[in-house]
Amino acid sequence: MSHRIPRVSVCIPAYNGAKYLPAALTSLTRQTFEDLEIIVVDDTSPDNTREVVEACRDPRVRYVRNPKNLGVPGNLERALVLARGEYLGIYEDQDLFHPELLARSVSILNRDPGVGFVATGVRLIDFEDNTVAVYTRPWAEVLDGRWVARCLLTRPYAAFGVSNLIRRSALAQIERPWFDGRYWWYADIHLWLRLAARFRVGYIREPLISMRIRPSGHFLSDKHWQSLRVINTLHRDDWSYGYPEGGLASALGWAIFALRRDRNALWTLAAERARGESGHIEEGVAVLAEMATFPVQILARIIRHLPLHRIRGLGKRVWARMAKARRRRQQVRAFGRAVE
Repeated sequence: MSHRIPRVSVCIPAYNGAKYLPAALTSLTRQTFEDLEIIVVDDTSPDNTREVVEACRDPRVRYVRNPKNLGVPGNLERALVLARGEYLGIYEDQDLFHPELLARSVSILNRDPGVGFVATGVRLIDFEDNTVAVYTRPWAEVLDGRWVARCLLTRPYAAFGVSNLIRRSALAQIERPWFDGRYWWYADIHLWLRLAARFRVGYIREPLISMRIRPSGHFLSDKHWQSLRVINTLHRDDWSYGYPEGGLASALGWAIFALRRDRNALWTLAAERARGESGHIEEGVAVLAEMATFPVQILARIIRHLPLHRIRGLGKRVWARMAKARRRRQQVRAFGRAVE
């Protein structure tokens, strides 16, 4: 390892991702911004992650294996602790990265010292690298952090992923743990909210990250209701980062979040009922009984008892309409990004 401190540290928290890791490493070693180190932090993978990294001859790449499995938040935390650069990026082991990703992110951080981190649009790809969808926002290059916090808080899911470039001096002002295990797979949102409450946020509209879809059997695939519990807790705990004054704006913001949360939950419940997944349905009804308004709880109970043939027919019609609306929202313009 070189004793010279690089400008950018690229951290790859890895677990059982050897199949796609070579492509991820290649796309990172071919960045037009070259003053970087790449740290692969292996969370005790049972596959050949070590061999894949060792096969990469780029001297900027180093491999670290945790002595024990730390889980997602713990591995993210350790990756940032090991990083030495002025700017710190977390990039996932199965994704692909545009050659200009780091150069453009660094440029924003260099131009505006008040920017705490830079996010980018995302292209969703399948296992053959084909584009499935494009997610981006028509936002300015530099955004008010409090406004970004409110955008994150009024949606059940984040407007961008974990793969962002962070200013070290901004991160140093955030209390550890940066990735809090209480928030599980969504611990990064807790970090983005805390950074956005203190700093401006950079944003690149173009989808410079290609995020691979989850494989079948991914551990989150059947954990929708557990995820919803965590997301709801995170929003309640972090609400003051977007709405420190409370008041009418805060109440309206929570109403918007709850509406989106409950709408998504009811669609999921209906889909599970159509598939006859009784165990998941009971869990969903219980979760909504904890957090949703009384009318939503009543709707959940109605869905639980709907005849399967009726809900299957309804589900097909609703799904067709939703798919059509989604295609309209994701019209791709000439440079390849979708505009909502």
